[in-house]
Amino acid sequence: MYDTALGWRYVNPRMEELYGTEAMGETAENLADQYGIPRAEQDRFALGSHRKAVAAQTEGRLGPELVPVPTRQGAFAADECPRADTGLLRVIDFGQVTPLRSQTLWHAIARGVSAGEPPTLSFARPSAPYVCVGYHRDLSEVDQDYCRAHDLPVYRRMVGGGPVYLDQHQLFFQICVPARDVSPSRRDALAALLAPVVTAFGAVGVPARLDPAGEICLGEAKICGHGAGQIEDAVVLCGNLIESFDHERATRILALPDPVQREQTLALMRRYVTATPTDPAAFAAALTDACAVTFGRTPSPGHLTARELAAVTELDQQFTSA
Repeated sequence: MYDTALGWRYVNPRMEELYGTEAMGETAENLADQYGIPRAEQDRFALGSHRKAVAAQTEGRLGPELVPVPTRQGAFAADECPRADTGLLRVIDFGQVTPLRSQTLWHAIARGVSAGEPPTLSFARPSAPYVCVGYHRDLSEVDQDYCRAHDLPVYRRMVGGGPVYLDQHQLFFQICVPARDVSPSRRDALAALLAPVVTAFGAVGVPARLDPAGEICLGEAKICGHGAGQIEDAVVLCGNLIESFDHERATRILALPDPVQREQTLALMRRYVTATPTDPAAFAAALTDACAVTFGRTPSPGHLTARELAAVTELDQQFTSA
């Protein structure tokens, strides 16, 4: 009978009856169920405790209390459990949100991560179709008459450039990390942030690859629209799982007065942009696992802080088109 990081093995039934042999994860679930202490709060408390242990060990404050134990491999004089590289990956699933909030929520997260919140993976699905364009791009690139006639609001974004058509058949995801944690090379940083996305596609049976241009492709077609950039002191990658795609609308929202050019654009879009109708929940779980491995962090359900919630309100006003 012994205890491991994964829980008890070869349990003596009498000991289980007297004392219980729940593993730490099971105990955390018990606290959540019986006392209403959310797992996210428990994880934050545990991480803070762990960091204090690492600091005490690094600064030598525990030295006088430790007695080296001789072993065949030499003296065992320090606890190997505390790890300086341990950290949380905050995971937030917003579910279905308004088109505007599908943009402003992750912009607010970027401000939070810039201010010290942990690296964050977030998910959201817009409740209705809309058009989004880069904050510094000219709205003349959008066929605004068509958008008004078809009730398609136009919103701004800080990451990415030209206008894109977005709708409820796309699951958005955002990976946001401190700028110091990625390479100063845009190419290398983008490749590192896209690596877990490619892994997640593979995990759900889509043999995606990252092509030399930095696009996630299946064959010759792009299966994930993404953009990346720096917001304050955070770097964010935005992407989507395209469950189905309306090529006609995606072309029609563009300001292309020449019918021939519009038809050529539609043909190219049909050829080079394709959907991957896979289980969105399975993809989200696979991406969470892949990000945890890539960044060496423990995923933990999270929520927006008060600072981030205030930023959402401000961004709602900032990103609404005139």
